[in-house]
Amino acid sequence: MLSYFSAVVFHTVVFLHLTQPCAGQSQLVGPSQPIVVTAGDDIILPCQIEPAVDASVMTVEWTRPDLNPRFVHVWRDGMELNNKKHPSYNGRTSVFVNKLRCGDIY
Repeated sequence: MLSYFSAVVFHTVVFLHLTQPCAGQSQLVGPSQPIVVTAGDDIILPCQIEPAVDASVMTVEWTRPDLNPRFVHVWRDGMELNNKKHPSYNGRTSVFVNKLRCGDIY
C-alpha cells in the first residue's frame, strides 16, 4: 500500500530581516540547503548572527513576500508583535527568547 504525505520545502520563501544593523562585520547565516518537512510538523528555521551579537534588542522580522501582510513573525522592542503577523501564522510561530541574546534567531 502506498502512503501519501504532503511535504513543505522552506527555501527562499521565508526571509529574515534585521532592521537594526549588526555591529562590526556580523552577518546572518542560515542553512544552505532547503529544509523539507511533512505538513503539520513543527520546524525550526535555523539562523544565526556571526559573530554572535545580542539580537534581543533588535527588530527581527521573518517575512514571506507572497503574503499580505508579509510578516510570519515579528520581534520588536523585546516582545513578539502578533498584531503585525499574517493571520494564518498567529499562534504558530515563536523564537527562543533566551537564544536571541546569543545571536541565535530561531
